[in-house]
Amino acid sequence: MVTNIQNWGNSQGIRIPKSIMSELKLTNGQPVELVVEGDHLIIRKADNGRKTINELFENYTGDYVCSEVDWGESVGNEVW
Repeated sequence: MVTNIQNWGNSQGIRIPKSIMSELKLTNGQPVELVVEGDHLIIRKADNGRKTINELFENYTGDYVCSEVDWGESVGNEVW
């Protein structure tokens, strides 16, 4: 598909057709990442910054030992 770069205020923009937005499951206002590789401009979904539990612990090498945490005496109307 061929499109044109157009002026939008003081910037330039590219319109992404609805069919491509749907195919890639992109929404208005969704962050995207622009990457230049040689003479190619690549537009891809931006990392939302949230990681899965597996990603968070992928480099963990320690031995986890489950232990109880003492939060102290009740200070309100807690029922234990």
